[in-house]
Parts: sequence; C-alpha cells; structure tokens
Amino acid sequence: MTPAHPHSARARPRDDVARTPPPGPRGLPVLGSTLETRRAPHRFFERCWREYGDIFQFRAGHQRVVVVADPESIARVLIRERARYVKGSTYDGLRLIAGDGLATSDGDRWRARRRQLQPLFSRELAAARWPWFWRLAGDELERWRARHGDEARVDVHALATALTHRVLMELLFGLEAAREAQVSARALEAALEIVLLRSNQLVALPLWMPTPANLRLRRALATLRRVIDELSSRARAASPAGPPTMLRELTRLRDAGELDARALQDELLTMFLAGYETVALTLTWGLSLLADAPEVTRALRVELAGAPRGDRGAPAPDQLPYARAVVDEVLRLRSPAWIIARDCVEDGELGGHQIARGSVVLCSQWLAHRHPDHWRDPERFDPARFLEPRPRHECAYFPFSRGPRTCVGKSMGLLESRALLLRLLESFDVERRGEPQPEFRPLNNLRPDGPVWLWLRARRA
Repeated sequence: MTPAHPHSARARPRDDVARTPPPGPRGLPVLGSTLETRRAPHRFFERCWREYGDIFQFRAGHQRVVVVADPESIARVLIRERARYVKGSTYDGLRLIAGDGLATSDGDRWRARRRQLQPLFSRELAAARWPWFWRLAGDELERWRARHGDEARVDVHALATALTHRVLMELLFGLEAAREAQVSARALEAALEIVLLRSNQLVALPLWMPTPANLRLRRALATLRRVIDELSSRARAASPAGPPTMLRELTRLRDAGELDARALQDELLTMFLAGYETVALTLTWGLSLLADAPEVTRALRVELAGAPRGDRGAPAPDQLPYARAVVDEVLRLRSPAWIIARDCVEDGELGGHQIARGSVVLCSQWLAHRHPDHWRDPERFDPARFLEPRPRHECAYFPFSRGPRTCVGKSMGLLESRALLLRLLESFDVERRGEPQPEFRPLNNLRPDGPVWLWLRARRA
C-alpha cells in the first residue's frame, strides 16, 4: 500500500486559520523554477506536493503558478467558481494554432459555440460509430501485418498514431489521407513545441520578428491551414460513404449562417488538435501498461470472447464493462491531459490559501489521480477499482476535465480508445521482452520521451 501522503486531508489547513499564499520553492533569482519545470515538470510537481501539500505555488520567471492536487479545490476552480478561473492569456499560444475554436474560446463566444457543436458529439452518435471504429482499426492492422509480418519489434506510439490518424481523417473528412495526416501532424507538433517554448521564455519576442523560431512557427501554421483547406476541398468534391463527417456537419452550420468560413476552419483544427493525440496516447500508454499486466490482458480477452457480435463483427460495447474499466485506469495513471490551466482573474481562496489575481492555476490530473485520500494503492495498475461501487469525489478523476468545460468529445474518445485497444489485443500478443519502460515528456499532453518499443506477435484464430 502507498503510505499516506504527508499533506492528506488530516493535515490540511482549517477554514478558521489565517489565509496565506500557498507555500512553495523559492527558486532562482529572475528565473524562479523555470529550469526545473522544463526538464521534468511532473517530477517537480511530485516533489513539491510531498513537501508543501495539496496546493503549492512557484515562480516561472515573472509568472506566479499555483498547482492544485486536492479534488475539492479543483472542483471550485473548474465548476463552482469557474467565473474566477478562466481560459485567458495562458491559452494564447494554442489560439495561434486553433484560433477561437471550442477548446480555446471563453465566455459568450464559447457558450454559443458549445450549443452549436454539442449535438455532433452526442452519446448516441458516438455509439453509432462504434462498428465503424472497429472496422477501420481492423483494416489498418491488417495492412500493418502485411507490411511487418507476424512478429516485430514495434514503436507502439508510432503505430497508435497511424491508427488514430486513419480514424480521424475519415471522421473529419471521409477520406483516407495518410500522407496529409502525417504532414499535418508534424506541423502541429512543431507548432506546439514552439508555442510551449514561448510560454516558458522570460521575454517572448513578437511574432512579427523574423527569428528562426518565429519563422518555423509561421511555416507550421501555414502548413496546418493549407492541409485542412486541401482536405476540405477534396472531401466536398467526393461522396464519402459511412457516417456523416464533421466537415459535412460544420458546413451545414456554415450554410445556416451559424459559422463563418474562418470559424469552420478553426473548429476543424481544434478537432484535429484534440482528436488524434489524446486517443493515440491513451492507446500507447495502455499497451505499455498491459505489456506488464498479462492477467489484465487475459481478463480482457475472456470478456471480449463472450460478448455478442453485431454490425461488422464488432462486439456490443455495453457488454464490455471490464474494457471500459481498463481504459479508465489507463487514463487515471497516464491521462494525456496531465494538467488543466486557468487564469485567475479575481482574488480568491483555495484550501485556506490566498490565490492572487493574475496567477496561473494548474489543476493536476497527474497528482489528483494519485491522491492517497481518494485512491487505494494509487501507483498500481488495477482496472478492477473502476468496477467497485465505491463513492469518489467528482474531481478525484477528471481526464476530460469537469463541469461545463468537460471535453465535448469525451464519449467518442472513450469509445474509439476501447475499439482500437480491443481490436489490437484481438489480433496481437503484446510483450515487453526486456524493452525499457518509456520515459515521460509532459508538454501540452503526457507524451513519451522517444519511441515506446514493444513486441507484437500475431495471434492465431
């Protein structure tokens, strides 16, 4: 069992004590803790959590950053006092990439856009796409096997990315666009790297200055929008089969006067930004965890073998509770969204500490999902915990955020992740065979720091 955290609920400040700023490391002059957060921010957060408790702060240059691990305080930030904690200037970097799409807008603009787009991501539509996810994953895995044979050492992150690219291109445009998906993914990654580097700089030079980084960012952004435009044109000229595409639905909103051309492009970019990497990372981390948990894989296969089959040979998703629990547990330990940022626009209080206006507040899934007050043996990969009828704080687990800003694509992302993971485990045995555990590289998402090598061996029918 994991020992009780030294700053668990028994040690938190009482409401009647004097409110003071959150404790935290002093850091270096001028730089603060910038260097530590660049190298391994999740490990820095863990050290501060152990030393200072559920709410701590540090300086990143001139910026005060408050990190929150306590689920009740996270609920105040994301739900109960959300008007005080907004998507402000912290999201300016992502706005350079995706404009004022659903993920980056706030206030009235966000509320209107959410109402427009919510029907496109309903649970019913997501469930209707389940057989389609199953077929696409099977087709892509058959191609992969034809290229690589029955047994191979594989970078499963690259494989997971290829699978999710295929699904995403068809979902957005109704096209098989492997080359364009790779080009746009490379451009997106380059843009994110530069944007995140700018956010960590003490002084970010204006974008109009022709520095090497700014020029790379401009090229990456131009590439992203060019590829989106090209795919949109191709898709409109084609007659895609299968479920309605997101482009078709967004075009319908544009034709009804609810979106202009720029907003349509922003939403496609937002869906690309949010849609492929989250599922690819869930699949990557899931395969890595399952490679070390053969008993979990066996239980998954027993459940899968007993599930009734329907359209396109897909098992009924509502007959796969253990598969849902496995994905939930992967998202607990390896949530792609490992922090959620908000700008504090009004002085407030969290956990007995003053939160000053102008602070950046980070609600940390990485910490809350490991909080010993809410999770038994929190570092253990144990999907069965999600099958237990144990009450849990609503913000002890929030891989897709919480409250009104819960990810609009949550239902679709969960179903796609389950379909791809089960399809792969139905086709292949996944083994580590002495390959090293992957290191983490937390940027905007919890990425691996390099290839994630595992061995895949085709299973016999």
